[in-house]
Amino acid sequence: MGRKPSLPTHLGGRQENNRGRAALTSATNRVITAAVTAGVPVHIEGDPGTGKTASLEHWANMWGWQSEVITAAVRDKGDFMGIPVEGKGQVTYSPPAWVKRLQKAKRGLLVLDELQSSSEAFPLCLRIVQEREVGETKLSDGVSIVAISNPIENAVNGSELPPPVANRFLHLEWAGDFDTWASGLASGFADAGHPDPGSILAPRRAWSANEARVQGAIVSFLRSRPDLRNSIPTDITQASKGWPSFRSWHNLIRVLTVLKVDDLHARDLAMRGLVGDEATLALLAWMEHNDLYDPADVLKDPTIVDWTPGGRPDIAYALSHSLRAFALAREDKDPAIWDRVLRVIEVGAQHQPDVLTPLARTAFSRVSDKNLPQGVIEPFADMFEKMGTKEVQLI
Repeated sequence: MGRKPSLPTHLGGRQENNRGRAALTSATNRVITAAVTAGVPVHIEGDPGTGKTASLEHWANMWGWQSEVITAAVRDKGDFMGIPVEGKGQVTYSPPAWVKRLQKAKRGLLVLDELQSSSEAFPLCLRIVQEREVGETKLSDGVSIVAISNPIENAVNGSELPPPVANRFLHLEWAGDFDTWASGLASGFADAGHPDPGSILAPRRAWSANEARVQGAIVSFLRSRPDLRNSIPTDITQASKGWPSFRSWHNLIRVLTVLKVDDLHARDLAMRGLVGDEATLALLAWMEHNDLYDPADVLKDPTIVDWTPGGRPDIAYALSHSLRAFALAREDKDPAIWDRVLRVIEVGAQHQPDVLTPLARTAFSRVSDKNLPQGVIEPFADMFEKMGTKEVQLI
């Protein structure tokens, strides 16, 4: 997260040069792939007839996922709630066939087509997207959700998404690619390509480190910008897209976790699609002026951090949060990681113990049966007294 950011192209940033590159690896498709991999709902808007639904069905098939397309405008409540069945003196809802198929699959993609053409379906879709429930059946964690809409001016009975619905999605614009379409004609689209998650996303082994860095950066940024923690736009059009809330910031962390660290264009699109233009610009500006430490590097050598009063307490706080997230993600495979965290705390607490208090509390709870160095105990004596259950032998 510490590299110099670029502004989204629609806000005057660099234009990505796609010349000579396959359209399937475009930034938009990389973000879609990252979002469905992370389980973050996506809302795609694009002109009718440009292959939105067909492309997603094809991608899911090539990934080995079960795909189900539900067209909101032509479905009734039973398709979203299930069929009421009376038995044993009570009424329950039997899940529709499409739900059963998704539940049987290891991974699935639910496509809510023509979402903006059915305002009556908004409350039902809200429950599916947020609670991941259809009637009384909960969708498995392996099911990802993508909603598709035509622009309002080209949609049948089109209407803006209500803010509570919009805030659950990552919003992207879709543009059909002519070259992909033209080459597919020759084979009847039998050999149409698809994005390859293994090559366009970060390797799974890097996710915990990515998540730790992103969490630290965003939490630290939001401490300095409380006005952007939850900010519903007053303009109805803006409120129907991405805007900042605790939910959308969390979803942004999830998407950036699986994107490659140097994929700046996809990063920018994900930011804009989840928290909107104002918050995106503010976060990018903050990142540009704040070089954040890599928690893995700090665990190797805590002295690389400027812990002195002349250092940046906000950067130290971001690091503390990142270290905590990084260690929690790694502790099962690397139990000794908390010993290295204690070393960081010992070095940093000489100057900024307050910043390290949340990290210290978690670390102490993880090493309750171990001896702790005196340099760690003394700055947090009050915390130990409040915890009340730890007997510590100084070494």
